[in-house]
Amino acid sequence: MHDASQESEPQVALTGGPPGMPKVYGLPQGADMDAEKVAVPHYGRHEHFERTDKYVWISRRRVRVYEWIYSTAIAE
Repeated sequence: MHDASQESEPQVALTGGPPGMPKVYGLPQGADMDAEKVAVPHYGRHEHFERTDKYVWISRRRVRVYEWIYSTAIAE
């Protein structure tokens, strides 16, 4: 079954980070597609990625690449 909502979900490509990090991350609706940094929750931590000037093609869509820079604990 085809889900059209997945096609419109803003996405970024992720490089680096801890093992098991997804290579593609769906941003929340309304998120800035060109934000300088993004934080991705991953196993009780926030993995921080910084925007690069690179793009990749994923499912016929041009997606910006973000590179891992550091990790922080999620505050409770």
